[in-house]
Amino acid sequence: MSAQPIEQPPITYFSTERNRRAVETTIDTLSLPYIAVTARPAAVHVIASSIRDLCVWTFQLGGRIDQGVTAADGESAMYTLHTGTPARADGSSVAVQVHAISVAGDEPLSGGAERV
Repeated sequence: MSAQPIEQPPITYFSTERNRRAVETTIDTLSLPYIAVTARPAAVHVIASSIRDLCVWTFQLGGRIDQGVTAADGESAMYTLHTGTPARADGSSVAVQVHAISVAGDEPLSGGAERV
């Protein structure tokens, strides 16, 4: 019998998982609506099902909403909320980007968010 060394996962794996857990805890604690969560070392990306869901996130966490890509026909656009989790005991937080697609005329509410 021989033993082989176990390869350690890259350090980014640990920060990515820590970020994912922080965002999932925030989602559960605040009952935030979402479809999917994708964690990355620098930020966690959340997909919301509608502009209304994006507004719920904005109301709960604040942040800045940007309009991103607009469809060629002008009938839909993607909006992204740039926000973060509530501060932890050590004062740190995790960057969160919440994405939602809207149809023409269904823009996010400005309730507390800075719109760029």
